[in-house]
Amino acid sequence: MDTTTRDHILGQVRQLGGAARRSELEASPARIRSLVDSGTLISAGRGCVILPGAARELELAARHDGLVSCVSRLRLAGVMTPGDPAVVHLSVPSHRGSSRKPDDGVVRHREDVGRVVSGRRLVTLAAAAARAAQCLPYDQGVAVVDQTLRTVPPDRRRRLLDDVLAHVGRASPLLAEALRTDVDPRARALRETEVRLVLRRAGLAAMPGAVIPGVGEVDLLVEGAMITEIDGYQFHRERPVFRRDRTRDRRSLDLGFASQRFAWEDSTPLAVLAELRRRLATLDLPFSFALDVDEEVRRRVEQVRATAVEPRYRVVGSLLLRGRARDGVVQPS
Repeated sequence: MDTTTRDHILGQVRQLGGAARRSELEASPARIRSLVDSGTLISAGRGCVILPGAARELELAARHDGLVSCVSRLRLAGVMTPGDPAVVHLSVPSHRGSSRKPDDGVVRHREDVGRVVSGRRLVTLAAAAARAAQCLPYDQGVAVVDQTLRTVPPDRRRRLLDDVLAHVGRASPLLAEALRTDVDPRARALRETEVRLVLRRAGLAAMPGAVIPGVGEVDLLVEGAMITEIDGYQFHRERPVFRRDRTRDRRSLDLGFASQRFAWEDSTPLAVLAELRRRLATLDLPFSFALDVDEEVRRRVEQVRATAVEPRYRVVGSLLLRGRARDGVVQPS
């Protein structure tokens, strides 16, 4: 086989992300077999070939003649998602029969996905987030949509959210409306979203990503007075970060805020709610300003407090859900 023909075939496989069905390649079976025999391509079964080192998700998509979807597609885009990354979610055509047993570790979502003409076997980011919102328990679905929106610049988030909701709305208008109410990309981690949703269902105002003068952005500001931070070890273990966090806590006290930090392992939504309720019932909040806080800073802090208790930070979109869609809603006790 001449070099030009070889490079052309390999280029087609690369364009599809490193995994292709033999029928998609502009090459004779003999030429494809020659590349497999030489080890340049690897036979992956079910009429598929892959390049050495190809992503497992794309290999499985080719084997099932579908597209990488749901949380698996989002992980490839760098989105934080829950669950086992070894389990691969695929979207396969809804009209295809189901007699073929899926591979172990594969979840097949039957839906119209179109055909791959060029490019990798991936659904769009919006379609993946929409599928995840329907596949996951509700609170986790909201959290994943929050994190998906954070992967694009702020000026593109509204458009992306509208696309996600349009996909969801075709299957479940009520779920789409619930998501529109509950989604907020200011959450910087999945757990922050899950905690926010439970706090609001308990009747508490919970503002994500509040920016406090002299302190900076905080995970959650509850009832305009209690700063709640959820610290993952990975992002808070370095000495400068450790020191900064404690400086922020002292500054928060100067500005009249109570502050509590949870390690990720201790931050299940119901556990955070229980501690918040206990402290809000016993502390006289907000605290007084420190004497050396100037008037301009006091004014700005009071603006943040007033914003944090507005009705929009108490709304609960999950109230719109019915039937099985409510199964994934974590309810406060």
